[in-house]
Amino acid sequence: MLEPMICEALRIVSSFDLNAVQSFMNCITDRILEKAKRMGFGVQPGPRCGHMIGLRPISKEMVEYLTPETIVEVANRLKEKNVFLAGRCGAFHIAPYLDSTSEDVDQLMEALEEECQVSTTNRHQRTRK
Repeated sequence: MLEPMICEALRIVSSFDLNAVQSFMNCITDRILEKAKRMGFGVQPGPRCGHMIGLRPISKEMVEYLTPETIVEVANRLKEKNVFLAGRCGAFHIAPYLDSTSEDVDQLMEALEEECQVSTTNRHQRTRK
């Protein structure tokens, strides 16, 4: 029953130059990482694929605020704004598409930054009272 769908998917994938695809995706995820570092995020050391990136909080403020549970909550709030990423294992998992643009990356990172700033500000205000 799924065979026609699998065959079509394989036909489409085989028409791509996979090295070019990986190179393009590396550019997108490198741009995400560049912006994320300024916000207090990093990635786990070691090799990584170009089509996915996991952003982990590394700045003191982000580590204090972004527990694994909070990461999932932030991801869910962003989903309500049509910004899609996953919160898993203490990181934001982002998997751009082949048609992702620089504007898409900017929109994603602006939404993430806004959510994290609002949330950390609210948290600091609650702890000061």
